[in-house]
Amino acid sequence: MAQAFASLGSHVTVIEMADGLLPTNEPVAGQLVAQAMTESGIDVRTGQSAQSVEREGTGAVTVHLSAGEVLGDELLVAAGRRPRTEDIGLGTIGLAPGSWLDVDDTLAVRGVEGGWLYAAGDVNHRALLTHQGKYQARVCGDAIAEGRPRPFALGQAQRYGRPRGRAPSHLHRSRGGRRRPH
Repeated sequence: MAQAFASLGSHVTVIEMADGLLPTNEPVAGQLVAQAMTESGIDVRTGQSAQSVEREGTGAVTVHLSAGEVLGDELLVAAGRRPRTEDIGLGTIGLAPGSWLDVDDTLAVRGVEGGWLYAAGDVNHRALLTHQGKYQARVCGDAIAEGRPRPFALGQAQRYGRPRGRAPSHLHRSRGGRRRPH
């Protein structure tokens, strides 16, 4: 959103409480995004948190930070994501309701006896991006269909679009939509 508003002519300041952008990804990813934003004229401030916000009537918004302040006409808050796992029955299998699901490199949920539960997308807190969730769902689907989990590698899924690889052989179809013989 920051780059979209900046490209439309707004002066934008991004305030990130962590020491870098995209703190759950590889540090270089956050550094590259910060560099691109800065080159686009965006003021990027990391390692700071908002202490309070005030608006004088219909005037400027003042965000008081842990180190300084920012003045602006409007304020857009993007405070991140939280898992929505409170009421899906995690407690019945010994997991904490309302928590992120800790997964291994095949996206199987740790702490579940038998390894039958997989978690794809934001709920596993690995890569909180839509295209990553879609890729993770494919990894989980392959693991379930083939019975052979393959590790989720962030580097393989950083492209938009379909990841390389093929569906299990029993799912291949000819151009006419009919199953090909094995």
